[in-house]
Amino acid sequence: MKTATLMRTGLGSLVFVFGMGLAGKTWASQTQVVAMAGFVFNPVEATVSPGQEVQWTNQDAAPHTATSDPANPVPGGPDSGTLSAGGTYSWTVPTNAVSGTRWFYHCIFHGTPGDGSSLGAGMVGVIAVTTSAGTLQFTVASTSVNEDVGSVTLTVTRTGGANGVAAVDYASTNGTALAGTDYTTTTGQLTWADGNSDSKTITAPIISRPDTQGSRYFSIALSHASGALIGAPSSSVVTISEIGPIIKANGATGNVTVNYPNAVSVAVELYPGDNAGVPVDWWVIARAGSSWYYLDSAAGWTDAGAWRPAYQGALFNLPATEVLNITGLPVESYTFYFAVDYPLDGILNVDGPILVDSVNVTVQ
Repeated sequence: MKTATLMRTGLGSLVFVFGMGLAGKTWASQTQVVAMAGFVFNPVEATVSPGQEVQWTNQDAAPHTATSDPANPVPGGPDSGTLSAGGTYSWTVPTNAVSGTRWFYHCIFHGTPGDGSSLGAGMVGVIAVTTSAGTLQFTVASTSVNEDVGSVTLTVTRTGGANGVAAVDYASTNGTALAGTDYTTTTGQLTWADGNSDSKTITAPIISRPDTQGSRYFSIALSHASGALIGAPSSSVVTISEIGPIIKANGATGNVTVNYPNAVSVAVELYPGDNAGVPVDWWVIARAGSSWYYLDSAAGWTDAGAWRPAYQGALFNLPATEVLNITGLPVESYTFYFAVDYPLDGILNVDGPILVDSVNVTVQ
């Protein structure tokens, strides 16, 4: 938890002080070779994975081509142009190719194209896509960590097959959490060898901030896969939970302006981190001009006299809980405080260990 000191001076003022690897090299060791020999393609049907390279070699004296059939329902198939004897042509299966996609092709000199669903006649072939190479995805679409955790680790799995080399890039993106302020920019590439389906991990450092910001989030996404498809979830959202008390007005921290007579809603939340279970006094206090009020668990909002905690008990993970909802609050400047202090004794221990957060509300 962040350390803080609460001091009370004079008759009532409170002062709070906080104290690229494989990318682009698709399948160099897993190239599917197709021979042009004896006026046939060998093999006639080549089964490949997304991102895999296919290479044709003309072993005949006559010229040949590997030309995608015009009727293919999926465009983007091979188109070699004329290959003389000994000539080669390489084509890479699109990384986003879907399992079951078939590119029929023919030699324009010695074959005729098919109808897009079957082989033509003569010197013809087909490229058939399978995803036996598997899919790459996160194990969770979202996760939450306390800001003092140091880092968050996300797991990426390869499922549905492990045929061939596979790789995928990853990169973080700001949400309400900002790189360099709340977390460290995280980018890189994960790779799998042929036959390997072990889970891989991505670690993103989390930065603990001395100021209170409430929960915030960023995401890490997978992209540019080769040798396998990207599955779901393809991104994972990381929520960083503030350690200690948080108080918000109309969902915002810091300074909030409200036009009279619009509603003012004040909510508190608390994330204890490693201090869960420690017995403390919980305080909810408000200042309106020179007047002070506190939230009593039995009597509700009460003029400050004998200060009483709103709750007494062990620290626990408290989700956002509304403590005030009022319409027509008079034009004035208000400050609302949420604090926890140790030990649990019903006394506002201004000189003892205490954590506090505040939000300022100006009604105009």
